[in-house]
Amino acid sequence: MMASTITSGFLQQLSVRVIGRARPLTGESSNTFDPFPFKKVKRYDSFFSGHTVLSFTNAYAIAKQFKNPWVKAGIYTVGMIPGFTRIVISKHWISDVAFGTLMSILIVESIDKYLDTRYRQKYNNNDKKVNWDLNFAPGQIGITLSF
Repeated sequence: MMASTITSGFLQQLSVRVIGRARPLTGESSNTFDPFPFKKVKRYDSFFSGHTVLSFTNAYAIAKQFKNPWVKAGIYTVGMIPGFTRIVISKHWISDVAFGTLMSILIVESIDKYLDTRYRQKYNNNDKKVNWDLNFAPGQIGITLSF
């Protein structure tokens, strides 16, 4: 969980500084970007939502410890509260929260997959029912999820 949180927090801060997407409260459209917005950091730091990334990364890592889908759904719901409230108070666009959630899932799964190959004894013996793979080809990028 710590490795996922640190990685997602670092990547989120890096992306915010590089992408420079306008926040909804600026009155500009979601297609307005100002890359490397060091002077206007409070207005152009929307993509990805940091609150969503950190809360859902932890929620997803915790939910992986349970088999019951209702428990997982409850943990996911709690993890999405910060992202939802950020949309409601016009701090983020829906896509900021959606892509932040996706980034959280990919980071947790990547670190989990790496640790499974690194250590003989697993932290849990649950069968993995979700597998994902990144696909790259000329002119396309894709994610394949198998569950």
